[in-house]
Amino acid sequence: MNYSNLAQSKTYSNLVNAFAGECQARTRYTMLAEKCKTAGFCALSKFVKTIAKNEFEHAERIYNFIAASSDKAIPSLNVNSGYPFKEKENDLIEAFRYAAENEGEEAQEIYPSFSRIAREEGFDIIADFFEKLVQIESCHKKAFTELYEHLKNGTLYKRVNSIKWKCSLCGFEATAKEAWQKCPVCGAAQGEIMLEMSE
Repeated sequence: MNYSNLAQSKTYSNLVNAFAGECQARTRYTMLAEKCKTAGFCALSKFVKTIAKNEFEHAERIYNFIAASSDKAIPSLNVNSGYPFKEKENDLIEAFRYAAENEGEEAQEIYPSFSRIAREEGFDIIADFFEKLVQIESCHKKAFTELYEHLKNGTLYKRVNSIKWKCSLCGFEATAKEAWQKCPVCGAAQGEIMLEMSE
């Protein structure tokens, strides 16, 4: 695809803002993962790190679109947008609510708009990419919302119906409504239990 006219488009500006946004999301989620780990939620930390890696992958794809707009080095990118900054350092539970809100904004407002503009400007591949991000960020919103609800209600390791719980260290599995406090095989704390997320 020829992107020679991309740098003069609104799509280019949207890519630049999306690149900055995805980089910031990755950083916010990396910090959130560290908070989870510090609080003893090791499996939750790993889950959040996976989402942070997703954001890195999005940023890399966006970077490649931007880089393809010129045969020469691009000296700088002018970023002109507001970015989420709601999280408070010591409130782990609320951080998940804020993350869900941020992902929802991307999925419901930002990326659908970016996709529409890219399509109007004739950048169908970029429009398709933004449409795929809508689906991914919707899944992120759902996951963060579910985690927020479980943390808020004290049900991260409790369910109404029995489910399979699995230790992320030794692989021990047991089916119950509530997970063990300490793995009966390796002694790992409850925070090492893999999280069961709804589809």
